[in-house]
Amino acid sequence: MEFRVWLESDLDQPWSVDEIKPPPIAYHTTPAFNIEAISSKGLEPRADNPQDEYDPRIYLASTIMEAVSYAKQLRQALVKSKRVKSNWDEDYAIFQVNTSGLPNKFFEEKGLRRRGFYTKEPIPPQNIQFVTMVDHEILLAKNFKAFKDWYFWQTKPKPDFVQSFDPKG
Repeated sequence: MEFRVWLESDLDQPWSVDEIKPPPIAYHTTPAFNIEAISSKGLEPRADNPQDEYDPRIYLASTIMEAVSYAKQLRQALVKSKRVKSNWDEDYAIFQVNTSGLPNKFFEEKGLRRRGFYTKEPIPPQNIQFVTMVDHEILLAKNFKAFKDWYFWQTKPKPDFVQSFDPKG
């Protein structure tokens, strides 16, 4: 089943939401203080982040790098909304989510700059596994390009600000 919602977009194409079949493995990023709750209770749809203008949902990424990019976007949104100070030094956690066998419906927003997908239904803890931490220093604009260059090309030594992140989980 497919449905579309057309809204204004800052892109040249209309914005739509399509129901999709998710990849069997996805990733979710969150501030590190949520690790214990997610590990024990699973993921619950939420709409308490500043960038959320929609009903509660769980955002997922197809790759670890997309999850790191989401962490950067979330940190920027929290700083911009003044919910945290610009020097906020909270690290982020990345969880691997096994979507196989979940009865959830998954959706993808087309025509927007962000990638990834979401569900509006809970994901139980047995489908979730902690993968790695994302050092808050990685998420700073001055460091993000150096991090991406190291992560994708690995032709230079690991930057000093990368302490906990393990791309292999």
